[in-house]
Amino acid sequence: MKKADKNISNVLLQMKKIPKQVKEQLKPLVQKLLKCSSAKALTKKAEWEEMVEIFETLDAIQDLEKNYKIPFPERKNNWERFYEWCEENGADFSSIEIQEVKESNFGTIAKKNIKENEPFLKVPRKIMMSEISAKKSRLGPLISSDPILQHMPNVQVAMHLLTELLDPKSFWLPYISILPSSYSTILYFTLNEIKELQKSPAIDEVFKLIRSVIRQYCYFFQLFQRDTYAKSLNIGQYFTYDLYRWAVSCAMTRQNILPNYDGKQQVTTLVPLFDMCNHSNGRLSTDFDVQNDTLISYSFKSFSQGEEVFMFYGPRTNAEFMVHNGFVYPENENDAVEIKYQQK
Repeated sequence: MKKADKNISNVLLQMKKIPKQVKEQLKPLVQKLLKCSSAKALTKKAEWEEMVEIFETLDAIQDLEKNYKIPFPERKNNWERFYEWCEENGADFSSIEIQEVKESNFGTIAKKNIKENEPFLKVPRKIMMSEISAKKSRLGPLISSDPILQHMPNVQVAMHLLTELLDPKSFWLPYISILPSSYSTILYFTLNEIKELQKSPAIDEVFKLIRSVIRQYCYFFQLFQRDTYAKSLNIGQYFTYDLYRWAVSCAMTRQNILPNYDGKQQVTTLVPLFDMCNHSNGRLSTDFDVQNDTLISYSFKSFSQGEEVFMFYGPRTNAEFMVHNGFVYPENENDAVEIKYQQK
């Protein structure tokens, strides 16, 4: 077993299973959380009051779960093994390397001059995590029987990530070992931070996403208690809200929609290496070679050696970036504000 694999395997050995008595204490709180996150307020005031109740209940749940968090390994210790794994499985990234760019955030740096429209990254499907690999994994039988997993590909990918995280022999451990241990998505916002958004047109989407993810947490908490096959996956022994919001944040900030094997359908996918490129204004410049089953990223402009190589994520507003990606981009050329009005 190589270094990064050992690092994350050691983390798994340090993890504490949630005791039965704690799960019993959690049950009524989870039921209450499910109820208040499913309510539909008729006024903005009532909606905010419900959000306060949601956060109060969630705080109580997180307090009970606080001793059972996963101690993620330091990302900086695992890049070498990640590079080896990518190379062993056919990825071509000889033009770039990953470096810390600011405040523990990482990005892709040009190792040589890269011309406009030059391919600088090739990633084979083999190392991607997707709906396809999820269905082929131990999670597959649960996907085939569970309506939430069947109809929500992003949730499939999030649960796939958890399944592999908790498997010390997982093929994807080198990739998982370099993922952030936390995110800046709205799922990590405090109630006071969300309060600052009350006058923003994005607030409806913020509330919608928070409620949805909380309901999913409640649903899977209960599923892991009652479903025989779900129990056998052992996720329930470690399943906390913090762990679930981490997996969802991984999926929502890093997912891409790519063609399946025959190119006829689109599948939600996590693409190692590709997801390390940060956003800037530009143009879409990534293609998928169905014949060779490989994602190819082309440079949308020239980059000099030592310069950060950016990617254009698409024409999204800063509100969309904040809600779904956990950042805003001050120089966003596609920024816009949605104005809502009521017809009299």
